[in-house]
Amino acid sequence: MPQKRAIPFDTAGVELTCVVAPRPKIKNFQSGEVDTDRETGATLVMVGLVATLNGRADMFTVSVPEPGVPADLRVGAVVKATGLVYRHGVSDKGDRRPWEMFTARALTPASVPEG
Repeated sequence: MPQKRAIPFDTAGVELTCVVAPRPKIKNFQSGEVDTDRETGATLVMVGLVATLNGRADMFTVSVPEPGVPADLRVGAVVKATGLVYRHGVSDKGDRRPWEMFTARALTPASVPEG
């Protein structure tokens, strides 16, 4: 049985900036099939984010159900992530490869203090 873990990701004090615009998450590249959320059936999109904390920046990609992504989300926008979770495990397809991903329920515009 494959091992899977989900760790909530606390974004308090972290600035999340969109660096790759939303695009459909492809489930099967040969057929072009788009992946869907297992709970809602909504189309999943991938968004590239940079998390900045204490002068350190790390880039990651997050998978979000399409209704949870603002239609006007653009590169450079600062966002908040609701329900951000880091998931990792080992493939159950026979090759036992490790995998990891971030998921979120929604991204919303963050108010950025001026200064």
